[in-house]
Amino acid sequence: MRAFLRPEEVAVRLGMSPWTVYDLARRGVLPAVRIGRSVRIRPAVLEDFLAERESCARSPLPSGRRAG
Repeated sequence: MRAFLRPEEVAVRLGMSPWTVYDLARRGVLPAVRIGRSVRIRPAVLEDFLAERESCARSPLPSGRRAG
């Protein structure tokens, strides 16, 4: 596996637009690094990001709140 992924590669893995990946990286939601004008994401950081999001999705809602 390569040391870094391009946003286009991350987008394919996540099933979303590359522009969404760029936006997530720009806003700091998805940890990324800039190398010159390029944006790159480490595969391990992507896996951590997804694991964190999965754990948030599984956690129960605070009392008094309901989904939908």
